[in-house]
Amino acid sequence: MNRKRPYRKVVYRKKIMILLVQIVNRNLGDTVIADNAEYLVQQALPRIGGRHYVLQYYDIQSEDYELVRAADLIIFGGGGLIKYKQEKFHEYVPALLACAEECGIPVYFNSVGVEGYDEEDERCLQLARALNYNCVKAVTVRDDLETLRKDYLKNDQIITSAAVDTAIFTPYVYDIRKNEQSHTIGLGIVRHRIFEDYGIPEITREFQLDMWKGIIQQLETNGLQWKMFVNGLRSDYDFALEILEYMGRSSQAEYLLVPRPIESRELVAAIASFEGIIACRMHANIIAYALGIPSIGLVWNEKMVYWGERIGYPERFLNSTQFEPIRIVQSLMDSMSKGVRPCSGAMKNSLLKPLKKFIRTYGAPAWKKKSTEYVPRPRDWSDVLAASALGGIHMRYTNMNTKKGLELALEHGFRILEADIRLTKDGRLVCVNGWSKGSYEKLGADPKDYEDSCMDYRTFMDCRMYGNYETMDAVQLFNRMQQEESSWKLILDIGRPNKETLADMIQKLKLLCRGESDGDAEDYSRDDIADGSLGGAGGNEAEAGSGFAEAGSDASKPGSSLAEADGNESNSGSMLSQGGSCMEAGSMPDENPEQDAGTAYWQERLYIRVQSKYDVEAIQAAGLPIQIMYYIPPKQRREEKKISLQSIGKYCKKRSIEWASMPKEALDEEVMDYLKKEQLRSCVFSYNSYSDVQSALELGADWIATSYLSPQQLADWYERKYTIVIR
Repeated sequence: MNRKRPYRKVVYRKKIMILLVQIVNRNLGDTVIADNAEYLVQQALPRIGGRHYVLQYYDIQSEDYELVRAADLIIFGGGGLIKYKQEKFHEYVPALLACAEECGIPVYFNSVGVEGYDEEDERCLQLARALNYNCVKAVTVRDDLETLRKDYLKNDQIITSAAVDTAIFTPYVYDIRKNEQSHTIGLGIVRHRIFEDYGIPEITREFQLDMWKGIIQQLETNGLQWKMFVNGLRSDYDFALEILEYMGRSSQAEYLLVPRPIESRELVAAIASFEGIIACRMHANIIAYALGIPSIGLVWNEKMVYWGERIGYPERFLNSTQFEPIRIVQSLMDSMSKGVRPCSGAMKNSLLKPLKKFIRTYGAPAWKKKSTEYVPRPRDWSDVLAASALGGIHMRYTNMNTKKGLELALEHGFRILEADIRLTKDGRLVCVNGWSKGSYEKLGADPKDYEDSCMDYRTFMDCRMYGNYETMDAVQLFNRMQQEESSWKLILDIGRPNKETLADMIQKLKLLCRGESDGDAEDYSRDDIADGSLGGAGGNEAEAGSGFAEAGSDASKPGSSLAEADGNESNSGSMLSQGGSCMEAGSMPDENPEQDAGTAYWQERLYIRVQSKYDVEAIQAAGLPIQIMYYIPPKQRREEKKISLQSIGKYCKKRSIEWASMPKEALDEEVMDYLKKEQLRSCVFSYNSYSDVQSALELGADWIATSYLSPQQLADWYERKYTIVIR
């Protein structure tokens, strides 16, 4: 007997969204905290029903309150958050808590640091008021619990307890153990001003140079090998180089200084390679402890003293009066002879137990109150978001135009990408955000070496951004994009080249689009991705800054600029001499039937950001198969230069331009209303929060460039909010 199949209904049930608040910066100690906090929360989720919970990672500095409002629970992952003298957590924390209070979202502070209290300081009082909101349910503290209870908290409903630092789970998070065969001592260097910044003026730069030199001499006297390392900050790394120079050993930096870590795993692996360490950064000491490596801490902040007491080794953390090389090294020798007691179960439970209680207390009610709801069709974010400078990496490294960033951008769903391209000294196109001080520092070069010119091609290609990320040339970029099967768009930012450089760039872009070359492919592309090179002589680039400069601000720019848009346009049909050829502006070169398909291919995919009429006319006169994005400055700049939206619209219509490019400061209702009226599409640079992206979309922006968000991230955020139940 055939039975009728029962009716099956697909139900979308809301998941419990946990917003895990992290500190994102280039001090990898904070990244290690964030990675450990994620591990800890996963361990704290209920075994039954844990599938109903999902984590959303949140940068505390992003101020992205749309994401905050969508949360059911908020957990601060850890770190020195309750402080007001340094950084801006006295602003970030209250703002986030105000949003949570308004929405009734329970908040938990996990193993945070408390650094002082001053009833005369409004910054401190602002932080204290926020911590007493009803939304705050529990706080665990890694250091000064007494100050939190006595001074900050007046709300006796908030549960408080002492805990160790979250980073004690490091061996499990990274699956890294110490090297038992190592006989090398790690010296963790910090920027020289940190002692003065934290009220210890006697520990000057000169004092530290002598101190580290003395420590190294003592280690070598004891027959111990050593290496310097840092937690990731450039300022720390620079001081390590300065110490080596002071000792006359700069030539040995490759062997005596661990490469600056870019990923948290690299930092953990570096520390795991040592037998013992002497370090200034707190989390260098905490990671060492977690790995079972003896360490001596040189104290610049009381939080390190609390840490030493918490783990039962207060004598291993020396204050400024004890900074004598003989004493420091002897303390290390003593600690190495005694070893490190393993982290106890009680210490781990000081983190895990209260977190479990918070999740189970407030997670279950959040699940019950979430009724079945209509789920709107998600937006296709790949049609909206553009990867700025080929994509950022780990929310910390941006404006790099690297292979790694490009691959991550494509992997995370980007189909619209923006790349900065410039000419090298020897006239080759490479991907770099201008020949500026900032770019040289990212490349690991001294800007003083390039005051009169820019890098040559080979030097640039041998560099690594932040010492880790491989650089890219234009040939590699174009070839990589052609490998993509999906429909993609590539926006090129050429900066503000002078007349000679612009002509050279246009000629080389034409060669790229034709698949032609005029040089040795092996010499041009070291990994043989390219079919050929773009060699040839070219002028030096005149720009001084990185990024996309404001229109009309370069008095030396040939031709007419945006500042002249309201005036005489008689030159817009003039003859432009480009690379020895002369053709009418706006006209196309003689048609070649064999190139029609290739021209159409690039015309559909390539865009270029320009900001003067001269650029527009040169590009169009050359017949470059590319769509132009014309620059709209911010309102204040337009007023200073007497540029009207009407003049911009009139010029775009005359030159058949369909796209406008603008910085986020230029985006407002007036601009967007005018662009809609003139049927001009828009690309805005750059937004890094979901809230800002939504606002820009509501105003009518077509494309929005970003360094931190991604189509996949926003799609996951939508999809992971729901559990599909079939009834």
